Amino acid sequence: IVIDESHNLRNDKSSRYKFLVKELLQQDAELKVLMLSATPINNSLMDIRNQFLLMVKGDKAGFQASLDVKNIETVFRKANRSFRDWIEDPDRSMGSLLQGLPSTLFRLTDALTVSRTRAMVADMAEGLHFPIKAKPINVFVTPEYIGNFESFDELFDSFPRRLTAYMPSWYVQQAPGVSILEDEKNRDEFLVKMMYILMVKRLESSWYSFYATVRNILKRHQAALEEVQGYEKTKKSIAKSATLSIGLFEEEDEPDLSVFKIGDKRSIGISEIDAAGELNKFKKHLKADIDALSRLEHNLQLFEEKMKVKGSEGPDNKLDELIRRIQQKRKAGKNNGNPKVLVFT
Repeated sequence: IVIDESHNLRNDKSSRYKFLVKELLQQDAELKVLMLSATPINNSLMDIRNQFLLMVKGDKAGFQASLDVKNIETVFRKANRSFRDWIEDPDRSMGSLLQGLPSTLFRLTDALTVSRTRAMVADMAEGLHFPIKAKPINVFVTPEYIGNFESFDELFDSFPRRLTAYMPSWYVQQAPGVSILEDEKNRDEFLVKMMYILMVKRLESSWYSFYATVRNILKRHQAALEEVQGYEKTKKSIAKSATLSIGLFEEEDEPDLSVFKIGDKRSIGISEIDAAGELNKFKKHLKADIDALSRLEHNLQLFEEKMKVKGSEGPDNKLDELIRRIQQKRKAGKNNGNPKVLVFT
């Protein structure tokens, strides 16, 4: 098995890593693994340990016979400890790091890893030539009508400028004197700017990719509005119950307003927005964004329906141009008449 970008299998706790080891590698004694990666270590030395283990089907003592390494786990535990100590040393040097690492680690890396550049490979093998790539041809073609929009510019101008559901920190009180790194408003604003850049790239790449993302962003805004509405409804019921009968709820039965939140990793409670006196504005901005996103979704949906009716001769002239160029390339008979084409999207 040849695994390209093998650093994606650096986590031995992941389900796909376990599946590969248990269901494939351990089922066939003759199976061998070759891994390719420009970045075999991403987070820690354990990344490369886990890739080494694939070579011996997950057996931590698998290198004992070939390299006299009794337990790969012990080697990397010692190496990690040495590395941590080295990081904390104010007078550290590369030489002191190399001296502190266990020799068995180098025995493993020398035997199991091969580092090569194109130039090195070309110098080592006679008659081996890497293909010379032709200059890229840039073709600027976009669909003329997306639903009722007459151009991509018009479509993108309709994209909401706020994306309120991703900027809840703009509607709460922030502690004075926070640093730039702790400034939540700064983070949210930067996130939205990044999203705009990604959306332009997505639209440039594929109208359908843009369509799928618009739908996801719309769902996020609708979910945020539902949180606000749920909060308002619960708050009204608490107020109403309090006026009807003091002490109507037992303490544990009283509705909890803190469950209504926006965001996942850095969530902000709707009650925080309410306490800042910004709930009505937040709700108004959410609705405006939902209206704009719904209009976008509707026009992209119209375009999709038109595509289904007309097929490859439909409104997507970018797709038509791609098909035309593929056909032209295949008929040219280059590469010894090999008609295969690889398309990255």
